[in-house]
Amino acid sequence: MLNLSVIAPDEGGFAHLVLTADPNSRTLTCGVVARIAKSNLRKIDAEAFVLSGITFKETGLPESQCASTEEVAFLATGKPNYSALADLSHHSKCEYASDWRLMLGAGDVPVKLSETVRAIASLFNAMERASDRLRNAVERIASETGFPSALVTIGAGETVFGEATYHSADMRADLPTQTKTRADTAQDALRSLCRQEEVFRKLREGECDKRGFEYRPEQEQFANAVAEALESDGHLLIEAGTGVGKSLGYLIPATRHALASGETVLVSTNTKILQDQLLLSDYPKLCELLNYRVPPPVVLKGRENYLCLEKLRLHALGTRAELREMLNELREISEERAISLALMRLALHITSEASGDFEHLMFPPWLSAEAAQKIKRLLSAAFRGCLRDRCPLHNQCYFYTHRNAAEKSPLIIVNHALLFAMANPAAGDDDQMASFVDKAPVWVLDEAHNLEEALLDQMGVAIVSRDIIELINGLQRLAQSRALGMRLGMPVNEVPADDQEAYGKLKKLQNDLPGYAEACYESFRSLAGIAEHAHRRLAERGAGETNRWDFTEPAREEIAELKEEVMAAVATLFDRFIDMSGGITLLAEHTAG
Repeated sequence: MLNLSVIAPDEGGFAHLVLTADPNSRTLTCGVVARIAKSNLRKIDAEAFVLSGITFKETGLPESQCASTEEVAFLATGKPNYSALADLSHHSKCEYASDWRLMLGAGDVPVKLSETVRAIASLFNAMERASDRLRNAVERIASETGFPSALVTIGAGETVFGEATYHSADMRADLPTQTKTRADTAQDALRSLCRQEEVFRKLREGECDKRGFEYRPEQEQFANAVAEALESDGHLLIEAGTGVGKSLGYLIPATRHALASGETVLVSTNTKILQDQLLLSDYPKLCELLNYRVPPPVVLKGRENYLCLEKLRLHALGTRAELREMLNELREISEERAISLALMRLALHITSEASGDFEHLMFPPWLSAEAAQKIKRLLSAAFRGCLRDRCPLHNQCYFYTHRNAAEKSPLIIVNHALLFAMANPAAGDDDQMASFVDKAPVWVLDEAHNLEEALLDQMGVAIVSRDIIELINGLQRLAQSRALGMRLGMPVNEVPADDQEAYGKLKKLQNDLPGYAEACYESFRSLAGIAEHAHRRLAERGAGETNRWDFTEPAREEIAELKEEVMAAVATLFDRFIDMSGGITLLAEHTAG
């Protein structure tokens, strides 16, 4: 049994509701709402307090025992609010969730408090869907950050603040099983689809008006032109104003063409927001107009947009030491409680069917934007730290799951930045992404006037100060790594004869790493200084736009002069990295696993 207290502001004091949670019967029993003075709050015997519309400072209770309704609702649902569908005070018994029930005692429960009770029950349901291993990992995050552990250990028996590592095999077992749905053949779909002419006849005659659709002559003209271009294997450039309905104008003919020809149609938008709009808003409308649930398009985004399960396991769900290292990187830029909620929610996210797309993963609204970006960088599927097909969670990886789904999809939705990244041979060689470009003979480039900017950004080489500094810091941490130190700390006579040479090189690498890191930092600092000086000089001379300069334009002598300095600094920095790359590769080979 677990005793919780729900506290809310009331005239002259506080309203107090006692909750008793019984994991065996999965029942929350509510006592009578009573008024209580602030001086008596500390006398309440409860494992945790849930505060509705008030802060722990106003109650005088310890923060480590308190959680707000918004925090509980966020952990349970990924949203910071939990609106009751009905006033629960009118029901003696209300089954509002699949597992937990609410038993009300005598008297009415105010709506605000009943919403809090619902949020608590939803959190208990979310925790019950998690395995013991994952629940212990969530509890470890709570204990390190001061969140009331009683709220995340319900039904787990004794609390375990252990140091056990959450293994890849554990995570594979805890991930939801992918459900397989029946898929019609392309010919079945074609026979069931409304023809394009029929769709626009219904719109023209007002048959769809009651469902919120309206007929637009320009949209029909647009769709007919797209259909003709697809049939003739031609090129088509259309300029259309706002309100034409361009998305459905090309989706209707493109979908039929993809199913009829077996060819993949690739749609590229300017932003990731428009990608989600096509999937979440326009695709349902398309199905409604065609009177058939056509195969859903696959939305592809860059690696950095997806949560990496292995990095989440290593950094947030691993040992206490690994968690503390991550928390130390985040504490300076956001409140610890917000960080705690973000990490716990990411952990609970993996128990549900989800895309792993950060755009769909909610962070607490009170988490700073800088901290949210930092968490994404640390835990994204970006190349740095990705083991690709050698990763133990490769088959469950959100990034590769989307890539595999795209191989079988008639309609793929990308953004311009990713399109050019895939078209870049270097990207294709490294990650087998160029095949999507080759596979799709039909391209629809939405908002094509943004293509030039996207092309310049993707086909260039960027040196980002944040990434360089993080890399240098990573080298310094590697030199101080306890695991590496233990591996290299064995006596030389215990090293197998075949590994003697490698052992010596590794030992030298550990000693040289701090020097490498310092040399890289000095080189980078020199490059940054040259770049800042160049920016000032060009701005003072009025050399046009100062955000982008063409170093190949011969007419700009001042740019030509600076080019040599910049390129020399870049070459020095790269030389530093090349110097140590052999040692790093050797380290990876001899510490596999």
